[in-house]
Amino acid sequence: MSIRSALRLGLVVAMLAALLAEASSPASPPAIAGELEWVFPTGGKVLSSPAIGGEDGTIYIGSLDGRLYALNPDGTERWHFKTGGGVGSTPAIAPADGTVYIGGGGDKFFALNPDGSLKWSYFTNGSLAGAPAIGADGTIYAASGNGRVYAVSPDGSPKWEFDTGSWLKTAPAIAKDGTIYVTRGHGRAYALNPDGSLKWEFPIPGGSNSSSSPAIGADGTVYFGTWDGELYALNPDGSLRWRFAARSWIDSSPAIGEDGTIYIGSGDGGLYAISPEGTVKWRFQAGAPVDSSPAIGDDGVIYFGAGNGRFYALNPDGTERWRFSTGDRVTSSPVVANGSVYFGSWDGKVYALSCSSNGPAPSPWPVFHHDPQRTGREGPGRLGPLLR
Repeated sequence: MSIRSALRLGLVVAMLAALLAEASSPASPPAIAGELEWVFPTGGKVLSSPAIGGEDGTIYIGSLDGRLYALNPDGTERWHFKTGGGVGSTPAIAPADGTVYIGGGGDKFFALNPDGSLKWSYFTNGSLAGAPAIGADGTIYAASGNGRVYAVSPDGSPKWEFDTGSWLKTAPAIAKDGTIYVTRGHGRAYALNPDGSLKWEFPIPGGSNSSSSPAIGADGTVYFGTWDGELYALNPDGSLRWRFAARSWIDSSPAIGEDGTIYIGSGDGGLYAISPEGTVKWRFQAGAPVDSSPAIGDDGVIYFGAGNGRFYALNPDGTERWRFSTGDRVTSSPVVANGSVYFGSWDGKVYALSCSSNGPAPSPWPVFHHDPQRTGREGPGRLGPLLR
């Protein structure tokens, strides 16, 4: 046998041995939905909702320990940024360059580079409880506790501000035409033009407060909840379409499914599924207030947390799929990516659980603030690489 033939025979034998070894080795068992993948401890309660940015799947989330954390998908810390006050707000990630926008516990909000270095800060004379929204042109819209909505250029220079006359705890929502929707305390919802002028305002009957951030349906309908337990649906011109009464307050923000179903939590312990016409499809009793805003997976599973420290996954028909217990209340709104669901708890920890969803549902508004990057902007293309 020639040397060349011997080499060829050896190569064939090696390949066959490798194939046999692969066939005989047991396959890795599939992840069990609802199983803990990792937990990351912070130094304070985690009210913030996670955002996911970039192709690398970095998870950004704040803590009342005064830090914004950037975590790798395996739960290890990439970096943290000290804001000077507790971070209960939710970060928003600019799709164009990965800039991270976050409100601190004081009267500033920050723009950070993807590596965690400070890009700029902006003085708002009031804390940001919701999340900044990012317009198509990169403009950042922030609602402050002092009652003002701020529009800031990507370089940190001011564009305009609008005074609502009362405190704001919500995140602005941006429609396809650039209209900015925001709800305030003391009973008003506003629509602002991109130049900061008032388009319309809607007086909430009874003057009820609202800390439920708006969501926008496929037909432009604007949905939000109020402290008196009402879910409102407004037409794009500001007229009332319908309203639905839950049994207690609504702090949760709506999520919208592929078929237009609106999902929202209530202080009565219920997670409601409401038809686009305003009627109840089903109600799931969690046993404690549901202030967490639900997230809808691409397989139709609905994820949310409750005040009893439990985190739930529901089937599209409202039946329970699984639950997971944390050490304290869950008001953080989850985000789904690549078979994992991420959220925070008042026990000071960030959790990653295995799930059956690969990403958010391809629906008009599947998660709090529209998409995993939490841009708060309606429109296609904002769900990013997480739908692959």
